[in-house]
Amino acid sequence: MGSGFGDGKFEFGAWTTPFEDEHVEILDVAYATKTGELVCRVESTDTGLIYRICAETSAFRVIDEHGLGEFWAKTRDLGGRPGATTFKVKNGPWSTESPISFACSNGWSYVVATDSDCIEMIAAATPTVKVE
Repeated sequence: MGSGFGDGKFEFGAWTTPFEDEHVEILDVAYATKTGELVCRVESTDTGLIYRICAETSAFRVIDEHGLGEFWAKTRDLGGRPGATTFKVKNGPWSTESPISFACSNGWSYVVATDSDCIEMIAAATPTVKVE
């Protein structure tokens, strides 16, 4: 059964960032409990640039390579996804595991994926990205 967003089918969406197809490493993740603001920094190993990602989130998670398996399997099944490093996910397993977290969103989570881990965040608005 789907999560109640659209037709309930898993889908990828584009999240255009300056590093959407570059290799990145997650440097740090900080969460302000009073404001719900998530700030994470990533470094592009292709360019050396450091990016600051900010979002007012209802939830976030940092997943290791085991959790990334669901995204890689869907990438294979669907013949690809919009960005190698940054993309959106609708009706992924997390939306059925934590439906209350998705209640204030449009059903999309935003993902920053590296070779070994990723950050997945639920935000009503698209996270902002700035070069440090």
